Amino acid sequence: EQYLTSKHPMKTWFDRARAIEQENPKVLQISNFPMQPWLDVDEGGWATVVVTDNDPDLADEIAVELGDLAWSMREEFQVKTSVSPAKAVADAEAAADGVVVLSDTGDSVLGGAGGDSTVLLREMLGQGIEGPALVPMVQTNIGELLKGATVGDTVTVEVGGSVARMHEPITLTGTLKFSEPSYVNLPDGYGAPGTDVGHAAVIEVACGTVVLTEYPGVGGVVPAFYHHFGIDPSTYKMAVVKTASNFQHFAPMTSDVIRADTQGPTQSEISTLPWQRIPRPVFPLDEMTDWR
Repeated sequence: EQYLTSKHPMKTWFDRARAIEQENPKVLQISNFPMQPWLDVDEGGWATVVVTDNDPDLADEIAVELGDLAWSMREEFQVKTSVSPAKAVADAEAAADGVVVLSDTGDSVLGGAGGDSTVLLREMLGQGIEGPALVPMVQTNIGELLKGATVGDTVTVEVGGSVARMHEPITLTGTLKFSEPSYVNLPDGYGAPGTDVGHAAVIEVACGTVVLTEYPGVGGVVPAFYHHFGIDPSTYKMAVVKTASNFQHFAPMTSDVIRADTQGPTQSEISTLPWQRIPRPVFPLDEMTDWR
């Protein structure tokens, strides 16, 4: 949860790399590589790469310095601020102003999760919130589920768990507002011109609006995603984003960000994930006194 380069401790690590580049003309470039924390791969681990003008000893010295700096902040990188799904939804509902961004930390599509967790939506319906809430959800067979339905119909569909079977499906009943294959254009600066979300559907339910897509797309992290369907996110009390860290696109309309401690492939509690390939020992899965 502390991986944003806009604040300490990650910012401190990257700022030091930039400072060294400015301090020493023999340093051509420094690249820090904090590993995405859910990758179970043989090459797993953090790295820093230092390029100098024909001075390998200097490069090695700086690489060790940056390794030591990251290691010195290891406990700070493990700080969790997320709260239970029940509290996250209740706090968002009680907030004086919207839009409250609800981070579905365990279901981050930008981190490799399926985007089909129903945990927060289930809490919203169970708590009977007024919202309104805006919830993105991946449902791989949504086109088939809505076959024969037309806009304006009342529909009942079972959604969730179509990608990650660990997620329990939930039955939704609501008014169908949109249903067709879609390619969503994205704003400049996002990194891609657009994304194919496959068949998409918008259903108005008791707690707000659920946007179902066949493919993950951007996990609802960009307001332009909703604009495609004629939805204005700024009019909602809360918006679920299927990301553990990419909140910046909602920043102009965000009153607060609440991380929900949801379970899933990208959950904050990495110690309980089924690790098989990552080199051991590795912090924080193992007790270690030094990174060397």
